[in-house]
Amino acid sequence: MGLESIAVYPFERLQKLFAGVSHPDHIDCTIGEPQHAPPRFVLDAHNEAVAKYAGSYPKTRQIPQLTEAIAGYAQRNLGVSLSEKNILALCGSGEGLFSMPLFAKNRSGKNTVVLQTPSYKPYEGAADLAGMRTEFEALTAEHIHQPLFKPFMRGDVQRDAALMFINYPNNPCGANASRETLEKAISLAQEHDFILASDECYIDIFNTDVYGTGRPLSALTVAKDMDVKDFRNVLVFNSLSKRSSLPGMRSGFMAGDPKLIEQYMRVRMLERKVMPTYIQVASAAAWSDDQHARENRELYTRKINEFGDIVHRRQYTPSMGTFFIWFKAPQGFTGETFAKELCVQTGVKTLPGAYLCTPKYANPEAEQHVRIALVHDVERQREAARRIQSFIGGVGQ
Repeated sequence: MGLESIAVYPFERLQKLFAGVSHPDHIDCTIGEPQHAPPRFVLDAHNEAVAKYAGSYPKTRQIPQLTEAIAGYAQRNLGVSLSEKNILALCGSGEGLFSMPLFAKNRSGKNTVVLQTPSYKPYEGAADLAGMRTEFEALTAEHIHQPLFKPFMRGDVQRDAALMFINYPNNPCGANASRETLEKAISLAQEHDFILASDECYIDIFNTDVYGTGRPLSALTVAKDMDVKDFRNVLVFNSLSKRSSLPGMRSGFMAGDPKLIEQYMRVRMLERKVMPTYIQVASAAAWSDDQHARENRELYTRKINEFGDIVHRRQYTPSMGTFFIWFKAPQGFTGETFAKELCVQTGVKTLPGAYLCTPKYANPEAEQHVRIALVHDVERQREAARRIQSFIGGVGQ
C-alpha cells in the first residue's frame, strides 16, 4: 500500500472546502482544541521544573511522581487500582493510539483492525500505514451511537482481529458508552485475543446536568467489575489536552494490561519518543487535582445548554459527553454543503461529518451532519450559536 492510499486527514479536506471563502469575523468551530485557560498551578509547576530537568534525558518509564498521580486519578475517578506496571506516560494519547496498529500486528501476527465510522481519522490512517485490513461499523442514532460489533459475526474477523478501537465519550457523536457496550467489547477481546484500545481522552468532559455526581464508564472500571485478570488485552488512553485544557503540553497515558505495556516499552526504548521530565512534573500536578477538571466540564455543560437554548434542538441530540455537537444539516443540504454555505453566510466554520468517515464504508447519517466544537469562551460561543440559528431560520428550518 502506497502513501497515497492512507486515509485523508479531515482538515486537509476542510482547507479545500473553505478555500477562497472570506468573512470579516470567522468563528472556527471545526477543531477540538480547548480554548479555556490552562490551570495556573500546572504552568507554575512546569516553569519551575524546566530549569531542573531540561539538561538531562528523560527515562523511558515515567517518574514515580507521575505514576502516583495517574494512579491516584484512576482510583478517585474510575474506581480502579493501578501500579507502575499498569501505566505508561505518553506524549499525548495520540502517540499510543497511532502506534497501536503496527504494535498489535507485530505482537500477534494478525492483520485486521476493527473500528467504527465516523471516528478519529488517525485510527484508520495508522492501520493503513501498517498495511492492515480495516473492518468498519457505522455508528447511528438508531442505536444511540453504540457499536453492535457486526464485524465479529464473521469468522475471518474473529480469527484475524489484532486490534479494535473504541472511543467514548465519542468524537464526534457525543454519546457515552453503555455498560453493555463495554462488557461486549471486553468479552470479545478475551474470546478472540486481540487488543481493545479504548480512547477515553474525553472521559472527564461530560454533561454534569445529566450525570449529577456520576460519570461516564471507563473500560478499566468495567474490566475490573468483570474480574478480568490484570486487565488482560485492555488498554485505555487518556490525555490532559481536554481534561485540563493543555493540548500544547502533549501529555497523556495508556493504562491496563501490564504485559502489553511491557511489550510496548521495548518498542519505545528504540523509538525514544519520551515525555520530557519537566512535562512529567507538570502533568503530575494536573492529574493530582480534580477541581480544575470539574470546573472545566461545568463550563462545557453551560455552553452545551446555552447552545440548545439558542439553536432549535430538533437539529441535534444534546451531547452527553465531549464538547462536540453532532448537528444535522437543514433539509436540502448535506453536511458538506451546509458547512460551506454556513461559512460563506455567517463566518462560522464547522466540520462535515463525512470527513470523519471512510470511503470504504458508507454512513448516511454522517453525510447529513456536521461536528460543532464548543471550545471558545461563553460569549464567543453564544455568537456562533446565534449565527447558526439565524442561518437555519433563513432557509426555513
